[in-house]
Amino acid sequence: MKLAEVFDQPEKIKWKKKGSSDVGSFIIEDNEYELFMNPYRDDDKTWSIEFVQVANDSFARRGKTGITGAGNEVKLFSTVIAGIKQWVKKNKPEVIEFTASEPSRKKLYNSLIKRLSKEIGYEIPDKELDNQRKNGDYRLERVK
Repeated sequence: MKLAEVFDQPEKIKWKKKGSSDVGSFIIEDNEYELFMNPYRDDDKTWSIEFVQVANDSFARRGKTGITGAGNEVKLFSTVIAGIKQWVKKNKPEVIEFTASEPSRKKLYNSLIKRLSKEIGYEIPDKELDNQRKNGDYRLERVK
């Protein structure tokens, strides 16, 4: 099986509104996750993306954003990518931003972003390439 085929098998995402954010919920192997699409600075043009494993702890605000050890990362990233594609197709934001919260994820994110940006019609501005590679800060701008 090719890598592209593995990433084409996401779980079903249920979308809802939470305040000003759009939130996609999905379950992988009894673990619940949420994909947050958040408007940045009350600006409909720029949106930040965040995904978390929903906390079982009632005191946690959102859940875990780092590596959780829950397993099945391929299915998780496949679903997150599918969710981003769905949301972008419907909402067409000018700019999408997110950060790799784990240093070990930067290489994976760099590869995924190259593939994803082409598929959804976005590009990485030249001035952002260094931030992306060094810091894990990502910015994609819609191709006009």
